Amino acid sequence: MSATKFLRNSGIYVVVSVLQKAISFFLLPVYTAFLTPDDYGTLNVVMSISALLSLFFFLSLTSAAARFHYTHLDDELQIKKIWGTITLFVVINSVFLGAVFILSHRFLLDPFIKGIDFYPFMFLGIMNAILSPLYLSFQNYLQVKQDGFRYGTNILVNFLLNVGLILFFVVVLKKGVIGILLANVITSIVFLIYVLIAFVPKIIMRFDKKILNPAFKYSLPLVPHSLSSWLMAMVDRIFVNNITGTAAAGLYSLGYQFGHIVDILTMAVNQAYVPWFFEREKKGEIQQVVKVAELLTLTYCFIALGLSLFATEVIKMMVSNDDFLSAWRFVPFISFAYVFSGLYYFYVNILFLKQTKWVPVITFSSAIIGLVLNIILIPKIGSIGASISCLITLFFSSILALFFSMRAEKIRFNNFRMYLYACLFFSISLIIFLPIFINPFHFFLFKTGCLLLLLIIFGMIYRKDIVLLKTIIIKR
Repeated sequence: MSATKFLRNSGIYVVVSVLQKAISFFLLPVYTAFLTPDDYGTLNVVMSISALLSLFFFLSLTSAAARFHYTHLDDELQIKKIWGTITLFVVINSVFLGAVFILSHRFLLDPFIKGIDFYPFMFLGIMNAILSPLYLSFQNYLQVKQDGFRYGTNILVNFLLNVGLILFFVVVLKKGVIGILLANVITSIVFLIYVLIAFVPKIIMRFDKKILNPAFKYSLPLVPHSLSSWLMAMVDRIFVNNITGTAAAGLYSLGYQFGHIVDILTMAVNQAYVPWFFEREKKGEIQQVVKVAELLTLTYCFIALGLSLFATEVIKMMVSNDDFLSAWRFVPFISFAYVFSGLYYFYVNILFLKQTKWVPVITFSSAIIGLVLNIILIPKIGSIGASISCLITLFFSSILALFFSMRAEKIRFNNFRMYLYACLFFSISLIIFLPIFINPFHFFLFKTGCLLLLLIIFGMIYRKDIVLLKTIIIKR
């Protein structure tokens, strides 16, 4: 993959990831006008549980499909069998496990959704999880085929349909959380029909043991990794809900939405970075990788700092209910947590060259740390403890990935500088917690000045590197 294609795909993935994962962010003015913090907490807890169930529905089998796809690039018939076998199993498994969770919800789910009725909230969440796998498998297929345009188009149409339905149910019909969940289910049904037409005829939907058995051997060891990732990303909302209440979970979830923007960015860039990194490593062009990682880290820091410094102003503009305003205090911790997640991606990609066995160790260890921190901090200091736990957990995760990557390959990033930038910018972001006795407008100007001064300083420091990278990109 050329650098130009890398940038083009990176741009596509950034845009579609924002649309796919930040619908609730774009709809915050609507949500805060028609939902209470309790309602918003209910919605986020249901979505978190649904995401957990999806892990058991998929069992990481789409990763196996992608892996085997690349090993049979010259055999189109085998590729059709691979995707057909794995997709068929995922669909059947989703229906079966979904039915089990619905029928046994009193024992399997109700203890974890304190204060939230299973019917209709959690039921609709499960139905959406059951209906989604076929469409998500198709999207994975398009990504592996490097059909970025169609991949992005699907997400754009999905986004527009989902937003339209949400607005209709919430604004026009005043259905609240139920309306949002209904909109998700209807969107999934529409795209299920679309995929039955656009994807299923292209694959061979039939079980093949010669494909399914190796797929399980490849994918099942990844399930603990996926589960650990879910624990790190979503279990905090369940703890906040069960310990401090649904309203607190709603406020935390709102603040998380803003900090999560950095996560969306780092994941989207990483999607395009991975094949580019493998290509550069194979050609021995490691210095380019080192410099790109450092500049990306600095970019993540600036975005996280901007989100943190101006979280108060942005939230005031976007929310329609003053009950949500205190959500700003979670943003610095969450946004810089995902700066460290960006560092984690740089290091863990090295492990994917030869030492994948350490990846589950990192995620499992980090998940345990996050679980313990949530258990300790949330009862003592409330929902802010969840955001601090997230920051510490992802910092620890990146350090573990760094440690194992240094043992695996002789690729040396500018680690000290990258962590120094992350810690420095995070420290600066904490000025929003200082008691300010000056005019709010003057404080806004002060924060703007700080951000612009940093941009000028680091722009001068890295001007030659930026010019060099532009030259590399143009030549390629």
